[in-house]
Amino acid sequence: MYVNYQNEGTYFFMKNMKNIVKSAAVITSAAALLLTSGCMGDTKWAFKSDEYYAKNSAWILNTYISTMGAVNKAAESDSSINIKNMNFDKQEIEGKLAKDWVYAEAKASCLRMITLNKLVKEYNAKVDQSTFDMQKQMYLNYYYTPSKELYEELGVSEDTFVEAYIMPEANYDAVFNAIYQKGGTKAVSDEDVEKYFTDNYVTYYYLTYNLKMTDDTGTSVDIDDETKDKYEENFRKYQHMLNDQSKTTKDVDEQYKVDFGAEESNGATETQAADDIENADLKKAVQDAAEKKAEIVTINDKVYLIYKGSIKEKAADIKPDDEITEENSGAVSRNSIVSKMKAEEYKEFFEDELDKLKYVRNDACIAKYSVMRTVDILKKRAGN
Repeated sequence: MYVNYQNEGTYFFMKNMKNIVKSAAVITSAAALLLTSGCMGDTKWAFKSDEYYAKNSAWILNTYISTMGAVNKAAESDSSINIKNMNFDKQEIEGKLAKDWVYAEAKASCLRMITLNKLVKEYNAKVDQSTFDMQKQMYLNYYYTPSKELYEELGVSEDTFVEAYIMPEANYDAVFNAIYQKGGTKAVSDEDVEKYFTDNYVTYYYLTYNLKMTDDTGTSVDIDDETKDKYEENFRKYQHMLNDQSKTTKDVDEQYKVDFGAEESNGATETQAADDIENADLKKAVQDAAEKKAEIVTINDKVYLIYKGSIKEKAADIKPDDEITEENSGAVSRNSIVSKMKAEEYKEFFEDELDKLKYVRNDACIAKYSVMRTVDILKKRAGN
């Protein structure tokens, strides 16, 4: 998940912030293992283990991300708060002074990066280079380049941005794959993947129309009777096509375009874990629907034609990502099923690795590139 935040020309972004926040508690539990080091005069690194370290610019980048994260959290309860007026010595975030919260989050991110580097080596994990290169360019174009002057003032190069922001997430996935995907140390069998899929996923086609519209004044009003009658008549026709005439959902899409003079149908097919359907009423309607029988239901001023497919038949389309091509683009990603299947187990494993990490903190670096240094730079650039 990416959260984009812009305030007075400053870009804010956080990737998988929820995971980082939750990891903070794990990091705290490792405090007994912490060894501090004055390292007088050496401020090139902030934290290190036996083999890996987070250099000063990685630490700075994480103080920036966490600083803006603190502003974002404070603004949730008071929308007037921004980087210019927030007092990091007094404002509290989750029971901590904001500056201390930022320190803890930035530290957690640095230790996360170090742990991932360690696990990549231990599991001989490989990052998908083509995917990584594409993501890297996208993140640089959208996040680093537009704020390059700010990063340079902070002391964060493009290389550091890649190393400390983009690479950890790629490594997180790579380690997961090295453990659970095909050929991994705890590879999930095809039989277990299929069972999980058929027990937890649904596949369905749906077509919709709204019972409400917005008028010229911005007011929500009922659609007119003529429009409603047209939709009702045609949706009953599509239901009849699927239930009684052995037509396919593609036939329905084509007929929809004819009936409504549209270039595209608004019909769509989804194959997903039932728990991922955000609308609770739609989730229930899909789960309750009989397979291969079109039904029409109304949910919150929206009418749905739902046609639920056979999840057991769909299981035949499960393929590893490297076998999915344009020709079989309707296939189900085996990798994504395994990712969902083992997400919690992997999270617990990773938090345990964080908890076991032995590391040294460089007090000289933390003092020189303090949280308040980052805050002061951001406040100055914002005009305070």
